Amino acid sequence: MSLPHYEYVIIGQGIAGSCVAWELWRRRKSFLLLDAGETATTSRVAAGLITPVTGQRLVPSWRFHEFRDCALPFYREVEAATGSSFYRDFTMLRIFQTEREAQLFRKKQDELKSFLNDSDSPVIMDGAKIAASWGCFEMPQAGQLRTAAFLDATREFFTSENRFLQACVDIDSEFAWLKSETCSAGCWQSQRYGLTAGSLICCQGIEGRKSDGLKSLPWKPAKGEILTVRIPNLNESRILNSGVWLIPVGGDDYRTGSTYEWNDLDQRPTPTGRDEIVERLKRFLKLPFEIIDQQAAVRPSMEDQKPFTGILSSDSRLAVLNGLGSKGALMAPLLARQLIDHLEYGADLDPAIDVQRRFKQDGKLMRLTERAHQILLPVLEPGDIVIDATAGNGVDTQFLAEQVGSEGRVFAFDIQQEAIDQTALRLMNSDLSQVTLFCASHAEMFEYMPPEYHGSIKAVMFNLGYLPGGDKNFITKTDTTLIALDQASELLAPGGVMTIVLYPGHPGGDDEAEAVDYWCRKLDDDEYVTETITVESPAAPRLLVVRRANEA
Repeated sequence: MSLPHYEYVIIGQGIAGSCVAWELWRRRKSFLLLDAGETATTSRVAAGLITPVTGQRLVPSWRFHEFRDCALPFYREVEAATGSSFYRDFTMLRIFQTEREAQLFRKKQDELKSFLNDSDSPVIMDGAKIAASWGCFEMPQAGQLRTAAFLDATREFFTSENRFLQACVDIDSEFAWLKSETCSAGCWQSQRYGLTAGSLICCQGIEGRKSDGLKSLPWKPAKGEILTVRIPNLNESRILNSGVWLIPVGGDDYRTGSTYEWNDLDQRPTPTGRDEIVERLKRFLKLPFEIIDQQAAVRPSMEDQKPFTGILSSDSRLAVLNGLGSKGALMAPLLARQLIDHLEYGADLDPAIDVQRRFKQDGKLMRLTERAHQILLPVLEPGDIVIDATAGNGVDTQFLAEQVGSEGRVFAFDIQQEAIDQTALRLMNSDLSQVTLFCASHAEMFEYMPPEYHGSIKAVMFNLGYLPGGDKNFITKTDTTLIALDQASELLAPGGVMTIVLYPGHPGGDDEAEAVDYWCRKLDDDEYVTETITVESPAAPRLLVVRRANEA
């Protein structure tokens, strides 16, 4: 009996996953939404602000009008479908914190014109309640998504349509990509959930960092804390923003925040976070207030502060929408639409948000050897033990030595003395001494590696083919390569990663690439997860990534 098939399975029902689900619902696609059902997630804690101009430098929110023009009708449509109300238009009052900020505003006033109030009427403000020594301005296009209400309405609606399942999902162990008679083009299968799916879309927020397919993304998460306060007699209907924002909730209650913390990444509220918000709030609020509640969550941000969307793996339909940071309410509707256009029709994604930008530098596609480095960067730590199975000219050896530091160890192999000499010179010039070089075949790893390191190797790098600039008659051989891969897979520590760069096209390269591809496919799915990254065509160089599962 065949398993029920969905065109899409969405992992995570935060703002991103919910917007993807609604986009698929609009297009009458079959899908299932999986979520753990936790009550204190980042999306639920989020303020849901739609902010036109942000920061002390008064920077317009990236692509604000484009995102807002999509978000407003999107949320209105969902409100109509669910019979709920969760989006509110607001005017935001931006109060200058310094004279310098006020001067900057005057210089940028023409640039910010499309975000400001067209009226020449002065801003109305009660000086007995709010201090604005350096002035202020209004932004009438602000708004707020009441995120918890939006998520609850979404869950209730899709539960009633049998499109929601509460489950704590481990993609790496519970889903497998396969080809079968029922899925001729390939599909995802989950025995646990009893289904197959054409595509998986990862929308787990900060939890995505635990998935093998998302570990290599350039995460830079930030913890934020928010207070709920009671301010009798303020009677303010606008959002106030001056170092912290203050959002009317109803009656005398307001939400205020938020902090940014990059080191303490748990979801526990702290006295430090509370005191920081209180101190900033008192700078412009003249009225006494009472703290009613405090919450904390971790924003799923990336290093360049841009979201990620697109297809993660070239050999399976594994997609992602993540990294929305504090702007999920604004960005998610349009990004969900663009992602589904990409998956359904192959529509191009904006290079600024395409997940494949992780493999680009200065707008140019990285070489596969550089991609291998990028994949290993978030894996390696000082003190790790690693192997360069093909030292060559020493580039990978040097990279590994720099990442594991003086307390780590690097073992590098090559059968050519010329390669060992070049690597030794590179290391000497870089003052790296924590490397042991072996002029030996990588098929002899077990013999050369100290027994205490077996099962403890954090990374193994293979760059197959021939020595760049050397004698092309000396190439890696299929038989010894497969032996080396077997040994490397056993040497890997739980959570360890192996990268293999293949070069079809040269004599012997096609056979070796085919054999290594087959070797990867035969690995135990319960213990290893593999990914293939290609540049252009099947005959072009490609990078295989093998990740060993963490111990249960």
